[in-house]
Amino acid sequence: MASINQRGDTFRITVSLGYGMDGKPIRKIATFKAPQGTSEGEARKLAEAYACDFEKKYADSHYIKEEGMN
Repeated sequence: MASINQRGDTFRITVSLGYGMDGKPIRKIATFKAPQGTSEGEARKLAEAYACDFEKKYADSHYIKEEGMN
């Protein structure tokens, strides 16, 4: 599940993909900014929809990029 944190007028979205071979967590982070003129509630709903799409991007594929591998 994606984590959504509001930071001013933007939202920070973090998706956790588990742990790498070195034991460190693998995370992907995106920033979402709602269009100008949207209310706070609408902006939150748009951020949640964006987070869902962002999470599916990595959940559907087996994305793991290790250091030093192409």
